[in-house]
Amino acid sequence: MASRTAGSVIKRELMASDTYLRRLKTTENGITVNNEHARATAVLKRGDELSIIVSDAEAGRPCGKKLSLSILYEDEWLIIINKPAGMAVHSSTREPDMDTVEDALYYYLKSDERPHPVSRLDRGTTGVMTLAKSGYMHALIKKQMESGAFEKSYIAIVSAIPEPEYGKIELPIGFEEGSRYKRAIAENGSRGISSYKTIYKHNGMAAVQLIPETGRTHQLRLHMAAIGCPMVGDWLYGEASGLIARPALHAYRVSFKHPVTGQSITASAPLPDDMQKLLI
Repeated sequence: MASRTAGSVIKRELMASDTYLRRLKTTENGITVNNEHARATAVLKRGDELSIIVSDAEAGRPCGKKLSLSILYEDEWLIIINKPAGMAVHSSTREPDMDTVEDALYYYLKSDERPHPVSRLDRGTTGVMTLAKSGYMHALIKKQMESGAFEKSYIAIVSAIPEPEYGKIELPIGFEEGSRYKRAIAENGSRGISSYKTIYKHNGMAAVQLIPETGRTHQLRLHMAAIGCPMVGDWLYGEASGLIARPALHAYRVSFKHPVTGQSITASAPLPDDMQKLLI
């Protein structure tokens, strides 16, 4: 067998990204061979034992806040929660005291674990949210997302019944002119693809299942608005509503193969009360 370097094995067999490999190089004993510090360029011999650090222990880790968490799945590598409406994922300089998912998880997780959101949800969006406990695991799941093997499904309540009642929306997404927050359909924007299927109709509104094939910011909200069916309560791409205080969007289910154990993971969260009331 041809000689291999530690870096080559780390990238191919352990599937670490270039970014994570660079981090290992600057971490004390980030790479060891036979329990001794090694460089990424070290040539391995048959029988050598290669180890890398996959935890995120480092100085200055935030303490977090003791907040309620609804945990759908957890193991030593990742955690999946049911995010409530009104809770942002990250803190904001505009609202530094607001409670966040990161606050809750920094308090909950062990000292050598850090929350790495695999896919972020808007502050008003509820439902299934997956977070890796280390940068290494985060990189592995991101590779799955890029290959389409990480499946996400959403449910939205829209203000009009789509016509046709199912289909695929392929519209590029960029920033609205003059804004660094609001998105718009833009000819020179990033590729955006969403599939939708009407699953229930009530009082001129519809519950639709949405599957994003790309992951642009505000993609589902913007795409549904673009076909004349903005989400109920979506003040940014439709109209505010007295029926619900947020865009009626819920991350319903996630399904993927665990990158380390090979186990099939599926987690789902029930439709929240404020969205259920729209359909009664």
